[in-house]
Formats: sequence, C-alpha cells, structure tokens
Amino acid sequence: MRSWGFPLRILGERPQWLSTVGSLPAFDTASPLLKIPFDDTDTAGFFRWDLFHNFHLGLGKTFVASAVCCVLELLNPLSLEAAFKALTEDFAAYCQWKRQSPYHKKLTSKFFGVEASFQDWPDAGWSKGDFTRLMCQWFEDYCSREVVGHTEDPLYLKCAEAVCDANYFLSSLYHQGLFLRAPKAADIAQRGLKFLREYTVLAQMSFRRNQKRFALIPKGHYLHHQLLDLLHQSRRCDWCPNLLLYGCQLEEDYVGRPSRLSRRVSPKTVPLRVLQRSFLAIRSALGDEADDASQDVPTKGSA
Repeated sequence: MRSWGFPLRILGERPQWLSTVGSLPAFDTASPLLKIPFDDTDTAGFFRWDLFHNFHLGLGKTFVASAVCCVLELLNPLSLEAAFKALTEDFAAYCQWKRQSPYHKKLTSKFFGVEASFQDWPDAGWSKGDFTRLMCQWFEDYCSREVVGHTEDPLYLKCAEAVCDANYFLSSLYHQGLFLRAPKAADIAQRGLKFLREYTVLAQMSFRRNQKRFALIPKGHYLHHQLLDLLHQSRRCDWCPNLLLYGCQLEEDYVGRPSRLSRRVSPKTVPLRVLQRSFLAIRSALGDEADDASQDVPTKGSA
C-alpha cells in the first residue's frame, strides 16, 4: 500500500502522502456527473467517501473480528468451539439487556473465518453493516468485564482501548446534527485517528507474535482521508459537515427492504407484488394520515 513512494499505512495527522492529494488529474475520462456545477479545480473532490462502507463494512468489521479472536485466548483451557459458545451466551445476554435484535444470533468459528485453524485470518461472515455497530458495542462491554483487570498483556488491553475509541467517534457522529461545531468535530476526528493508530499498533503486535490479525485493508486508508478532512476543516471553520452527510446507510437500507420483499413473492409477479406490499407498508406506517390523504386523491372521472 504505497502512493508516490509514501507508505499508506502511516496513520498520523500529517502523513507524507497528504502532499500528493490533487497533484494529478483524478480521471482519464471525466464522469458525466461532473457536468453538475461545482469547484472544477478539484474534480476528485466532487466525489465523497462513504463512512458506512469504510467503517461498518470495512475497517470496523475487520477490527472487531480480529479483536474477538484475540481475546479468545483468554478463555483457555476451553476449546475453540467451547470458547465461541461462551461468547455467544455473553452476546445473547447483552442483546437481551440492551433490547437489541441481532441479525445473527450465534458467534461461531465458521462465522469468524477461523473454522479450519485458529491461526487463519479472521474473516467476519456478516454482510449487515449494523451488525458491526452492535458487535463493537458488545465487545466494549465484554472487555470492561472480562479483559480490563484480568490481564496485563498489552495486546488484549490495546483491543479494549481501541474499541472504546471506535465507539466514541462513531456514536458521537450519530448523536450530532448535520453540522458540527469545530471543537466537537476536532474531538471526534482525533478520537477516530487515535483508533486508526491503535489499529496499526495491534497489527504490529500480531505480526511480531506470528498471528494473522488486523489486516491493513484499503478501507482503512479511505477512513483516514475522512478523519483528516474533518480535522483540517475544524481548524479552518466554525462549523463542519458531519461525515454521515455523505454516507449511504439509509439508501442501503431502503434498497434492502424491497429486495427482501422480492424474495418472498411469486417470481412471475415480482414487480407488481413488491409495489403492492411496499404501498401497504407505507400505508400502515402512516396510519390515519394515509386514510385522510387518500380521500383527497381524485378518482377516475371525478375531474
């Protein structure tokens, strides 16, 4: 992972590669979207990074899968399957306590990609981004009870520290409005950057122990871009746009609902049945408002 000879894995506030951003044209062939009026001095800046894919389905997913597999070592002398069974019970109790309905109910070695061997690269088996959020929240609670105060090993303690910073910067974004005051934006960006630095430290620790954990994936570099942009904006402006402004989480959720409906109707009438069920769901959600509105819709021949 290098750009202009600079290593992309250096995740500080002033990486060497930062000076190369915008040095060359971003595209050989301009996108039709660039016909929309914008600052044409930065064509690449027209497109934005998506936090949902960079964290929920990117580095956050990779992090929590590796971190969970790391702390499994603390459950010795349990077997691998017995350790995951214990984690499943703890996860289920947490979800019941927090009134969460997880998409996946069981945590297994196959689910984490270490079924063949504990030395395999963890590969999170979930495709739902929100499950990463829930896993991170549970893991922070788990570490506060079962890791901190129970070991002096820096690897495990660093896992507990990193998940706290990840949850802080992510939940802070969701609890803020469309625009952030500069001090809050700086605080969120710095905690996010701290998480990235901790991730690289965990990768180095794992490498020295000959363990396959905490892969340095491209989504980590994309997330680095987002956090640096937010930090630099906080130093220039009184207000900064929330990173969620450019996320596609709502769009992903919207697409997923009719997609789920389409798998539950006859293949011969998919378009019609999906539309009908979608309208019924909207009508049910709106309740009396939909009934009132329907009375105002003119019928055929009423005009």
